[in-house]
Amino acid sequence: MGDLKARKLGQVAKELMKCCSRPLPNGGFLTVKEAEGGLRHVSGLMHCGRHLCPICHPFHAAERRGDLFALVGVNWEAGQHFLFPPTARHRRGVKWAELKDSIKAVAKKMQSQRRWKESVLGFTRADESTWSDKSGHHFHQHYLLTLRHGVDGDSFAEWLQGFWEKVMTKEGRTCDWDGMDREWWKPVRSEAELGLVMNYQTKDWEDDQAGETTPEDLRGALKEVTGAGTKGQTPWDWPAEVFAEVWTASKGHRWFGTAGIWKAKNAPEVTEDEIEARREAKGTPIAWIHAEDWNALAREVRDDLLRGAYSRDMDRGQFLRWWGECSVALGGVLGLGEPPEDLEHG
Repeated sequence: MGDLKARKLGQVAKELMKCCSRPLPNGGFLTVKEAEGGLRHVSGLMHCGRHLCPICHPFHAAERRGDLFALVGVNWEAGQHFLFPPTARHRRGVKWAELKDSIKAVAKKMQSQRRWKESVLGFTRADESTWSDKSGHHFHQHYLLTLRHGVDGDSFAEWLQGFWEKVMTKEGRTCDWDGMDREWWKPVRSEAELGLVMNYQTKDWEDDQAGETTPEDLRGALKEVTGAGTKGQTPWDWPAEVFAEVWTASKGHRWFGTAGIWKAKNAPEVTEDEIEARREAKGTPIAWIHAEDWNALAREVRDDLLRGAYSRDMDRGQFLRWWGECSVALGGVLGLGEPPEDLEHG
């Protein structure tokens, strides 16, 4: 999470998220940890775990990404892979929950069909939510479908399109094939591209507006970033009332899902609690503060420390120097390296 994005969090969003405001009940130390790739996170804090949170979702997405990457090599050979992004026609004024419910209802019925069960080996699904002043909410899904060898992809796509049009009409909406600026049924042609799809579905994706970061086969097909918004915009950049609407209506919504060969044991379908347990155990401690000292800091100071801990604009050396300077300014309450083994604090 970059500093710029963090600073643009509105007061309403902060109050809704209430993330990282309290230490875990066992007390002790809060620890800044650095994981592989130089990414940092803070353990010892209570996290909201919500998809729309700029602190929680990147960590959760990275964990799922690693699990999915472990399956790419084997699953590439298992079947045929296609991208399928169902969406519903929408207009300004439609409620986020209305779009979500209609698409979710069609998707549920789709997976119960005999044709689906006979053809599909498995899938990954990432839900996305965008918003604009012109057209309002745009909730849609992105599937990676793995079809069995021998299944005619074009014939299956024709059935899929007809099914969505028929059932979406029963939900009181229409499909928006023409509104897509990309092909709605697109084959994934190599194992490397399959890995890029996993990057995309778990939010680690560079925008391809310049046309340089996306392979030619996928250019134009992958635009948004999972959950966190639209073409340079994230949900916490939305107007406060829009963010509040989605935050409230999305409680309990599963933004990411897997099935079949993509749902291996101990792989992508981990619970939020399991991901939180990973957060606590993962990474090398590089800095710390005692929970009592954290609680004594003003909210604005805690927010500044979190922004620095999660910033990608500072490498490890820069962060440690900044953390040390903050410690001096705060009276020496911040430490470097691993926390002391003695939890006594006086």
